[in-house]
Amino acid sequence: MIYCSGHEPTKEEEEEEEEDSSPKNEGLKDITEVLISKLALYVLHLLLLTIGSRASVHPIKTVVVQEEGFHRASHDDELCDLYRDNILHDMSAWADESGKKTITIHNLVRAAKTAIRSPYVSIIVVRAGKVHVFADFLVEDFALLRMTNLQSALSNLISDGSTVPDTLFVYNSEDEPLCFRLKHGCNVPMFTSFKRCVPPIIKGGDTAAEWQCVDKEVLLPNFSQKWDALHFYPWAAKLNKALMRGSFQRTMTENSTRYKLAEMCVIEPQVGRMLDAGLVYNRNHKIMVSSDLKKGFVSMPNASRWRFLISTDGHTASSRLGHLLGVNSVVLKERSIWIEYYYRSLQEGVDHLEFTVDDIKALLLSITAQEHEEEMKAVVLKGQQFAYRYLHEVAKALYVRQAITEYNKLFQGEMESFVRGLSFSSSVFTSGQVIKLLQEHVDMINS
Repeated sequence: MIYCSGHEPTKEEEEEEEEDSSPKNEGLKDITEVLISKLALYVLHLLLLTIGSRASVHPIKTVVVQEEGFHRASHDDELCDLYRDNILHDMSAWADESGKKTITIHNLVRAAKTAIRSPYVSIIVVRAGKVHVFADFLVEDFALLRMTNLQSALSNLISDGSTVPDTLFVYNSEDEPLCFRLKHGCNVPMFTSFKRCVPPIIKGGDTAAEWQCVDKEVLLPNFSQKWDALHFYPWAAKLNKALMRGSFQRTMTENSTRYKLAEMCVIEPQVGRMLDAGLVYNRNHKIMVSSDLKKGFVSMPNASRWRFLISTDGHTASSRLGHLLGVNSVVLKERSIWIEYYYRSLQEGVDHLEFTVDDIKALLLSITAQEHEEEMKAVVLKGQQFAYRYLHEVAKALYVRQAITEYNKLFQGEMESFVRGLSFSSSVFTSGQVIKLLQEHVDMINS
C-alpha cells in the first residue's frame, strides 16, 4: 500500500496489518506474551501522548471576538466596497429590464408560482419589521435550514435597531441557480447563494472590463456557514505543504479536481511531498473510491498546522472557502466560474492564490520555496483581514438588507406599497397559500 504524505490508515487497514503481524499456531503461552507486550506498548503510547500534549509549545489560537490588527465592518459605510463589487454588479444585469417596465409585482407573483414547484424554494416577506418564510410541505431539510437561518439573521438585525425595508422575494436554497432550468427563465430577479460568473482575467491573457455572469440571480450569503473565527499557528512550526480535504460528491467524476488532487498525491512522489490531499467521504455510490485516496477529517483549527490550504469546488462553489480564509495559512482556490456573493471582492495574488489541476505542481514548487516566505505571509494577512472584516454574521445581514434595498428600487416604488397592503392570517403558512393571497391582492389592485 502506498500512502500519501500524512495518510492515516483506515480502521480496516490497521486490522489487516495487525492480523499479518500476529503470531499463528504458537500456543497459548506465546499468545499471552504477545498480548501483554501489546498492552504495555499501548500504555506507553498513551503516556507519551499525555506528556506531549502538556509539553506542547505551539498551541493553536482561535479568535472569535476581537484581535489586534483586525477590524469587523459593522456599518454600511464600511461595506461600500463589498456592495459595489457584488450587489451593484448583480443588479446591473436587471437595469435595462427595469427601464422596460418588465419588473413588476404582477410578473413577480407569476414567476413565484413557477418557482415554488421546487423543493428548495421559498417566498420571503418582510413586513412591518417581521420576517416571514413561506415554503412547501415537501421542502428539503437543508433548504429549510438555509431559509430559517436567513430569516433569523434579518430578524436579529431588526431587533438590534436596524430597519429592513418591506419586501417580497423568491429565495432559492439549492446549491445551483434556478432560472436557467426554468422553461422561460426569469423576468424578475430571484435570490440564491451560488451562480456562474467568468472572472475578469480570461484565457489568453486578455482582461475583461468586469465579471461576466452567466446567471442573472442576485446572490445572498449562506447563513448555514459561520465564518466568524480566526485560527493561528506559528508559521515556522507549520508543515511546508498544502492540505486538501473534501467529500467526493454524488455529482463528481474521476475528472473532478478533488479526485485528481488526491490521485496525484498518491501516484506522484514529488507532489506527495508537497501535498496532503484526500477524500473524506464518498457520496457517489456509482464510483468506487480507492482506499489510497481516502483520508480522515481535519478540523479547521488543526488545518492551521499546514502553510497552504486548498479550496476546491464541491457540487458548485464550496462554502468552505470562507472558513479557510480565516486561517493564517495561504488559501489556494481552484479557478472556477462558480461563485458566492463575496467572491468578486477577492483579489487573486493579494488575499489568496488560484490554481488548476494542470498547474498545481508548478505552483507548489514555487510557493514552498524559502525565498517566497515573506510574500506568502503577506497573502495570509490579507486573506484573514478580508474574512474578519466582511464575512461575520452582522456584515452578512447588512449585505442582505442592502441587496433588498437595491432590489426594491427595480420595482420603482411598487414593492413597498404592495407589501404594506398585505394582510396575513395565522392560517397562511405555505408557499402555495401565500401565492394565492398575493394573486388576490394583485387582482384587487388591478380591478
